[in-house]
Amino acid sequence: MTAPAIAVRTSAVILDGDQLYLIHRRSPAGDQYSVPGGLVQNLEPIPAALARELREELDLDEVSQAQELRWVQDQITNRPDITTPLCRLHLVHPVRLPSDVRHTIATTRRTPK
Repeated sequence: MTAPAIAVRTSAVILDGDQLYLIHRRSPAGDQYSVPGGLVQNLEPIPAALARELREELDLDEVSQAQELRWVQDQITNRPDITTPLCRLHLVHPVRLPSDVRHTIATTRRTPK
């Protein structure tokens, strides 16, 4: 028996002074807030995946490639529309933005999901 594959999601806790940037999604099941990020593609390096997701979701290019992995979270979620639990491993990186970059962050999500 082989172990099931677990999806890996990389994300960023983007700090701006005492503010935190979150993605707001609306759905029929209710509003959801999450830190920016997304799934790592097959054989994609983690820093490249994080940079790609921040470009896609926030139109943000100026983030340092030297992010430090700070938290790892294991997630198992049951959803009404799927029969097996959703399993993901979340890799969370804190990111502080330079003051000259803060105004460039997109205020709406760039990619539909």
